[in-house]
Amino acid sequence: MCGSWWAHRSGLNQSSPHSGLETSVTSLKLLQRWTECLLDTIVAGRIDENMDDTLANVEGAQGQLVRYLNGISSNRWLMIKIFFVLIVFLMIFLFFVA
Repeated sequence: MCGSWWAHRSGLNQSSPHSGLETSVTSLKLLQRWTECLLDTIVAGRIDENMDDTLANVEGAQGQLVRYLNGISSNRWLMIKIFFVLIVFLMIFLFFVA
């Protein structure tokens, strides 16, 4: 269906008085079909490019999340120490101030 619209137009018959109008209408229909086919191809190509970009972005984000998780995991002892200090201050506050 995406073939050359001009090849279809050249085979039209021009024997009747209305054939000029019919030829114009038919050639416009064929041109419209060709244009739609061309646009569908362009849109499909753009969608494919966008999917590739999206896939690359998702893979990059996944790599960044893994790096962040590794950074958090290495600070686990620091978080335990901070939690311990908070518990000590809470106990001091409860026993001596309250």
